[in-house]
Amino acid sequence: MKRTLLPLITAVFVVCLTACTNSNETSSETHEHSFTETVVSPTFETGGYTTYTCTICGYSYIDNRTEKLSHNYSNNWECNDTMHWRLCSDDGYEYLKTDLSNHIFNEWNVINEPTCLSEGSEYSLCSVCNYRKERTIQGRHNYEDHVCVFCGEEQEYITKLDVSTNGDKTLFAYIYDDTVCQGGHELYFEGTGAISGKFNLLQIDNYNITSIIYGEGVTNAFFKSSKSVNLKRFELSNTIAEIEAYDIILECDLVFPESLKRIISLSGYVEELNLPSTIERLEGDSLAGLHFNKIAINCTDAYFGARVFGAPDNLDYASSNFPGETITINDFVYVVINEGENYVLTHINKNTKDTSFTTITIEEKTMFWEAYSTYGCWYVTDVFIPSSLKYIGMMVFFEMYSLETIHYAGTIDEFSHIIKEDYSQYYNTHSNNGYGGNKIVNVVCKDGSATLTLEDGNFS
Repeated sequence: MKRTLLPLITAVFVVCLTACTNSNETSSETHEHSFTETVVSPTFETGGYTTYTCTICGYSYIDNRTEKLSHNYSNNWECNDTMHWRLCSDDGYEYLKTDLSNHIFNEWNVINEPTCLSEGSEYSLCSVCNYRKERTIQGRHNYEDHVCVFCGEEQEYITKLDVSTNGDKTLFAYIYDDTVCQGGHELYFEGTGAISGKFNLLQIDNYNITSIIYGEGVTNAFFKSSKSVNLKRFELSNTIAEIEAYDIILECDLVFPESLKRIISLSGYVEELNLPSTIERLEGDSLAGLHFNKIAINCTDAYFGARVFGAPDNLDYASSNFPGETITINDFVYVVINEGENYVLTHINKNTKDTSFTTITIEEKTMFWEAYSTYGCWYVTDVFIPSSLKYIGMMVFFEMYSLETIHYAGTIDEFSHIIKEDYSQYYNTHSNNGYGGNKIVNVVCKDGSATLTLEDGNFS
């Protein structure tokens, strides 16, 4: 119900037994004030109050002040093309507005898809008042595999580069306008064979590469640029056997083909990394620039190079590459892999020169003993290794001057099949070069024992 408010004045007679102190009083006699109350009700413009007036001497004062009234506004929104507001519901004040502000539009929703033959349309709703705005989408080609699905027209490329290994023009790189990532460019490799690592990629530096796609017939996913590129798409065909991609930041899912055999280098950010069983080689540092939250390693028989996941002597390594996926057991830091079924030993959170630190026990379920992860343990005499271990990186025994025995939970034959990284592929010299010298240690297995020579903390 609308309401109309006018000032309301009410007079009330009050007798107050108070001595008169009115300076205007002419009589020398004092008297008891006898007040009348005049109540003025509040309005939308002014506040209310009560006036007390003495009926004998005329003395008066004001008290009981109240705030002016607040307007009432409709719950329904009014709007035009640019703004919205709510109107006052009080009689005579319907012109007043509150919550006046610009529209806040949500994302656009397609009404009709455009084609190369007709325009389309789309709409967006204000998140406050639900005002609907529509606009036209200009007609355009819809390319799939660079051919328009409507008219069959081939998409024109911007530039074309010969990237074949021997310059035999069997493999080309094309740059297109990226029709999926608007404003970017797509780098598409087409042909057969391996991409040359020597072709001049500086020619693409003037483009905003947002997608890289390797077509069927291409055998290696090679990419190298003078600047980093942020990729919304990184698609590998079923003929890719090798990945060597530098300076890319993945902002998309990473799916490896079953044809993949080797990873030389890969960088970026992915939520989950799943290494297929088909991989035969992971070169040193190959995944050091790749950050992920989950990892599954199915290629347990593959060759693992040094520091596949990064430099373990960097204390930020585990937290940066595996946020929330590390576990510390007895001061040893492990990366959790394969949904918690296995671990990777990365480094030690303790003083390796402590004389009381004489034993290393690697946790059961550990598959990978990362290179350099335990070097410098001067006073360690015994190392206990679980049968789950598949890989021992280089330099893990470096500066273990007191080491006497390696205890292995499996058999001698199983120990011989653990992948032990070859130190000689990284350095031309071994013994007596100042890194630790040679040392003969015992290896005790459940079915017997043997002796083993370590050269500078590595297997000879």
